[in-house]
Amino acid sequence: MGSNSHGLRRIKKQPMKNSVTITAGELKPFITGFSKIINTRHPLEALRSVRISSDQDGTTLLGTDSESFLKARIGDPNNSLGTFLVPFANLKEFVRRLPAHALVRIGSEGLQSALGTGTIEERLEIIDPVTFPEEPKISAPLNLLPTSFVLEFQQALGCASEDSTRAILNGVLLDSDQGEHRIVSTDGRHLYRSGAFILPTSESFVIPSLPVLRWKGLGEDWLMAVEKKERLSFRIRSGIWEVSSRALNGNYPNWRMVIPTSSRTLLTLPPDHEFKEVLGRFPKDQHNSIHIVIERENVFLVDGTSSTSMGGVI
Repeated sequence: MGSNSHGLRRIKKQPMKNSVTITAGELKPFITGFSKIINTRHPLEALRSVRISSDQDGTTLLGTDSESFLKARIGDPNNSLGTFLVPFANLKEFVRRLPAHALVRIGSEGLQSALGTGTIEERLEIIDPVTFPEEPKISAPLNLLPTSFVLEFQQALGCASEDSTRAILNGVLLDSDQGEHRIVSTDGRHLYRSGAFILPTSESFVIPSLPVLRWKGLGEDWLMAVEKKERLSFRIRSGIWEVSSRALNGNYPNWRMVIPTSSRTLLTLPPDHEFKEVLGRFPKDQHNSIHIVIERENVFLVDGTSSTSMGGVI
């Protein structure tokens, strides 16, 4: 029995009692998705791992940062039944070096892949699946959200604060008012506010700025369920993916105070206007202000930090 420089061993193929099988090509999108939520440096072994569960309907992969959860469903009922944990860093590195067509057997005791020259294996220490946190139980039905909601929500994420001392701003507010919701976010200097949406709840709540919610691989066909027990929880499903978490606790600032109630000037731009192109010339700094200045018949975008005009818009 030989070994290579990466710590993998070439062996005669041995079956694993508790395992699932999937090609490396199919696994790679899962690796990308779970990289958005699993911290491979977390001190708790279970939180550095992916939980894999198989039943008669298929296989579920689940990752967490202890507060938020990302789940993916593989519809293959032929895998052996059971639940086990696999260190995510080991799985990621093992799959990275394999061709897309290679079959990967993932088990509680190790990783295997059959190649043309034989089978390679990486042995793993068994991790007790009981140590893995339980995801929020949400029984409320899922409701389809408009595609425009997803686009505006992801834009709002770009305006949310990253200041750890103001945790309530590290997310996006879904503000309920008279049966409608608006998407709101701020970093204390800039404010994002969307148009009105109808959502499947009457609650106002703050969704944390989860990196996975910015990920294009999540898709745009979002369904949402919201449920309030001791604490408000939400679930978002898109394709084979499902994100569940708890709303941020705290009092969101009164954002309406900074919204003008009236204006003597109305600026209307046609849909094909070059406004976005002009805006794209500014430095890509989310903390920088851009002012709209109207002088007689000319409209300018001005850098808020240098007060230098970037050129006329109209």
